[in-house]
Amino acid sequence: MIHQMTFLFTVLVSLFLNNYLTCSATPTVETPYGAIEGFESDSANIFYGIPYAKPPIGNLRLEKPQKIDKWSGVREAKQFGLPCLPGLKLYGANEELSEDCLFMNIIAPKQPQKAAYPVFVFIHGGGFQFGSASEYNHTTVVENFVSRGIIFVAFQYRLGPFGFLTTKDSVLPGNLGMWDQKLALDFVREVIPSFGGDINRITVGGDSAGAVSVSALSISPHSRDSFSKAIQISGSLFAAFAVDDDPSGDNRKFIRLIGCDFEDSKKTKKCLKQKSADEFISAAKRVGKDFRKLANNPYHPRVDGDFFPSDIRSLIESAPKKPTITGVNDWEMGGFVLDGFGDSFIEVPKAKWNSFFLQSLKDKLNITAQDIPGLERLLDEFYAGRMDVKEGENSSFCLTRHVQSISDIMFVVPLYQEVVAKLRSKWPIYVFVESFFSKSAPKMALPVKGSFHSNEMPYLLGNRPRFPILDDDKSRRFRENIVQSFVTFIKDGEPSVGVVRWTPVTENADSSLDYLSLDVNCEMKKGFMHDSLEFWTQTVWKNVAKKNLRKLFPFV
Repeated sequence: MIHQMTFLFTVLVSLFLNNYLTCSATPTVETPYGAIEGFESDSANIFYGIPYAKPPIGNLRLEKPQKIDKWSGVREAKQFGLPCLPGLKLYGANEELSEDCLFMNIIAPKQPQKAAYPVFVFIHGGGFQFGSASEYNHTTVVENFVSRGIIFVAFQYRLGPFGFLTTKDSVLPGNLGMWDQKLALDFVREVIPSFGGDINRITVGGDSAGAVSVSALSISPHSRDSFSKAIQISGSLFAAFAVDDDPSGDNRKFIRLIGCDFEDSKKTKKCLKQKSADEFISAAKRVGKDFRKLANNPYHPRVDGDFFPSDIRSLIESAPKKPTITGVNDWEMGGFVLDGFGDSFIEVPKAKWNSFFLQSLKDKLNITAQDIPGLERLLDEFYAGRMDVKEGENSSFCLTRHVQSISDIMFVVPLYQEVVAKLRSKWPIYVFVESFFSKSAPKMALPVKGSFHSNEMPYLLGNRPRFPILDDDKSRRFRENIVQSFVTFIKDGEPSVGVVRWTPVTENADSSLDYLSLDVNCEMKKGFMHDSLEFWTQTVWKNVAKKNLRKLFPFV
């Protein structure tokens, strides 16, 4: 009897182990660089932490990225690579960071097919200061994209002073983070056929600074031929936070604080390479970055004569005309603008509307009255002075208009500038306004209700645990709408949502743009942000000297 029980136990254990090994099979892919071993989910093969460049450390710090060497044996790709320094720790993150951070993740359908799969490469946001490729939940990515026959790729790039510090000359021209992105796309094109991907159907998308990156990659001669379609969510290369030449001198301040302030840029660069990563972080903190001052970011792309060999509009004219989705949320800056006012409902007395509005605007944009001569009165009249009948004496009126003004300056107007420039060069452009707001969302004591910056990201890619995906009916419908519109675009180049055909924008006689209202129920509408754009393009640009607007709009 004991022998029979022992035999039965052995058989059961054998069956269990057999089943376990089958369920936990480790997919291996042979790439031009070597073999990679990942892991499986229900319908996808997942590969984390694939290096696409040599570690940018030691003598390779502050240099353009170099291609990774081929490796022997099988490289395990089951854990995320460490996020890049300096990585401001937002959303409660408490993770290890590293200079050795140039990694990517690839999630591919498990089942091969005769035709190669389209590819969706996504670039994280974070103001060129923080963020990583590990933000995205693979369960959501698989459900939204991979299960629908799309390979998903996310990669990391150098941030802050490691990726965008410049001496404004050929020794350290900046844009190292952009060169990282360029090399990452080159790597994708080399290896993605090994995962079943089609190099002729690569769509690159991004959110916020990631959208700015997509815009830049679309027009730089070094990267513009690496992909065929683009998706820009809440970000334009025409925005003041996107491309600037550091007029405040914060790059030089960083170099001085870290102890490398030499007249000779070569000596400065040599000195910077000898500093520790901790010294970099310490100097960056002393330079400061207050996210409540939205234009206060010294580290971002710049027109350098190399990655951007000429001015932005000329590059748009000469670049391949990529089909592009671009859009904004209806209350982009709600979270940023109201952050810092406290957790209670804010009431601004009507008598203080004007002074509150103008001072808050200048504080958020890090500007003074001298930076915008001739503009203060117009801003006051349009945003603080103008009132709809419905708004009446509502105490949140001033805050609502404050959010609108910052959103217009940081996102709406720059997007319009970019769309018009591309339309005139015959780019196919699809514009959206995302306006989904769920009343069942966790209660936030904010008097402005709407779709804030990055509202869509948990629904698209499942990131940011502080903002969980809501599972009510409206949330599910919104999620399916935005996913379907992107999936049809990635696959076919023409986005659609159910029976709604999303038509490319044309510039109407009155300069208004048609757009898709992206919500629980989607529909095409006319007059993208019409009142705001009419104010800026008809009133401000015709009455204020352009040189007095460049603090807000570098490419006006």
